[in-house]
Amino acid sequence: MCVNKMIRVYIMNTEPLKDNELYERSYSGISYERRDRADRMKQPADKIRSVGASLLLEYALGKMGISNFRYGYGDKGKPFLVDRDDICFNISHSGDRVMCAVSSYPVGCDVERINDVSEALEKKVLTVSEREQCAVSNNRKKMFFRFWTSKESFVKAVGDGMALSLLETEIVWGEGSNRVRAPKFADKEYYVKEYFGDDGYCYACCSADEELPTEPFVLEVEKILEEM
Repeated sequence: MCVNKMIRVYIMNTEPLKDNELYERSYSGISYERRDRADRMKQPADKIRSVGASLLLEYALGKMGISNFRYGYGDKGKPFLVDRDDICFNISHSGDRVMCAVSSYPVGCDVERINDVSEALEKKVLTVSEREQCAVSNNRKKMFFRFWTSKESFVKAVGDGMALSLLETEIVWGEGSNRVRAPKFADKEYYVKEYFGDDGYCYACCSADEELPTEPFVLEVEKILEEM
């Protein structure tokens, strides 16, 4: 269990990594384990997202003074730092955006590019009440992805992976952080903070700590490389 309250959220655009020189510099700047992960990707876009997410994560860890670490993976695939119970993290990527949350509490984050959504997908992800809210929204697609990223960030925070259906969770909107209603986890409150922009993506971070960051750190590849 993590201790000492602290949550930081980072977002980065990976589009500059399409430049071969920047990609190689970024690839060289991440750990051998994360390089190996990128090497296993077959598609160039997947390699870029993998390297970008790793760069952002290890930059965030470095800002906390953590330079020597090993990755481990839980039974349901959630990554963690070996022998560092005081640090929790989560990463997400979609399109040309990557997101990272580093915390002293279990944390989850999710970014999704706003695209067209089928009725079948809505029924798979949203409760009846949530679908009704989407139907009356002035931006149905964005509302869907607000729900989806919020739910995914919760699933990642509790570490249940695919064992927890998104239909088993419901998002309750609030003025500050939103709350998650999930019968399986009724013994503890979970909160979700959304981050908005005009870049065509939705971002969300979830934790049992209600004091989620008001704003994320939005970083550029070149800036990170300068500081690492």
